[in-house]
Amino acid sequence: MTRIYFSLLLLLACACTQEEAGSSLLRIRPTMQSRATALNFEAGDCIGLTITRSSGDYVNNEPLTYDGADFHSATLAWYAANDPAILRAYYPFRLEGVDTQFTIAVDQRAGLTSSDLLAAYRAEVTPTAESVRMDFYHLLARLQIMLSNKSGEAIRSIAIEGLSPTARIDWPTLTATADTSVAPQAVIPYAITPETLYHAILVPQQASLTLRLTTDTQQYTKTIDAAMLGGKSYNLMVTLQQEALSLTLSGEIHDWAEGGNLGEEEDEAEDTPQQPAEKETLTIGNENYATRIVEGRRWMAENLRNAVEEVLVGSGYWYPSDGVHKVGEASLVATHGYLYDYDTAAALCPAGWHLPSAEELESLLAAPTGFFCCAGMYSTSGAYNLSSYLLGTCSSEDASRCHVLQFTNDGATTLKTLTQANGYSVRYVADK
Repeated sequence: MTRIYFSLLLLLACACTQEEAGSSLLRIRPTMQSRATALNFEAGDCIGLTITRSSGDYVNNEPLTYDGADFHSATLAWYAANDPAILRAYYPFRLEGVDTQFTIAVDQRAGLTSSDLLAAYRAEVTPTAESVRMDFYHLLARLQIMLSNKSGEAIRSIAIEGLSPTARIDWPTLTATADTSVAPQAVIPYAITPETLYHAILVPQQASLTLRLTTDTQQYTKTIDAAMLGGKSYNLMVTLQQEALSLTLSGEIHDWAEGGNLGEEEDEAEDTPQQPAEKETLTIGNENYATRIVEGRRWMAENLRNAVEEVLVGSGYWYPSDGVHKVGEASLVATHGYLYDYDTAAALCPAGWHLPSAEELESLLAAPTGFFCCAGMYSTSGAYNLSSYLLGTCSSEDASRCHVLQFTNDGATTLKTLTQANGYSVRYVADK
């Protein structure tokens, strides 16, 4: 009798386990702007994924491997229920996982990958047979040290001092801030070209940054104030002469978002001549936008998110929709922008930029992975369409219609003409 009872319990346990795991394999479709070692994920890259339901973690730090389109594993399936979950993912995978803290490698001479933290967060996700899109953001800062050695001596070592190596991670906002309770440590950068160009991944923070440089006979140090933000890339122009070390710290885009000026020593500027930096951001009203060169033309790399008026009723623009978040959630605007009709988009266009022509929209067929941000479309019928479109110029055949580029999460793109009254995503292109 006891054996029969135990067997029944075992069968029930197995049945519960089978009911918990669904039949659909879970797949993550990533998008991102860039990372330190490459512009896109590569086949074989591995992320860590945590799925949290109201009942607790469904999986914790599950490794998923990239196949060129999606991250997945051969065994991870959705749970057999329809309750929503929170998905947290990060790259590169660590056995110990990434929770609320992340520490960079202080010796980065072997490379930057282990310190190159990207993270993605998505809430209210329910089981689906489709790939789940997750946008990965670069949370840390990159420093590029550009060295001009006029001392006549060989450089023996270089180090960055005065900064905390540990970041506190806030997942819902995908931000990293320095843990000031952790003592600063010297970071040894990676030599791209020894004695000329070095890279380092650093924790975002405002602090006094000290560069320590050692030659055969002397040691040089110089300290400047730095305010580094996550996802930004900064250039440190270094000139070493026999008796002095000068620094100029400024922001220039190099695949990451522009960092902006952090500080410079104007009395020593003549020692570090620089060519004017190419303009990498566009400011419209109070909003700043990253830009990107595609097929020789400069485009906004983010969807337009300028507000027109507080009430979004009959105003010519609408909230976006990603198919997961509730329509009307203002939290989506920062990443997905608003949806605009033609007249409103044309009125907001700044000098030196324009809505793209059909030919310019067609050039975006060569846009890199992660360039588009699917935000849906608001139709004149008063409903949201989860297909996403970029707005272009008026059609020459029908003045009430405009050229649009339809794009999807899986990278498919199609040129169409639709009514000007719909709400579309907007990205301006710079005049020649």
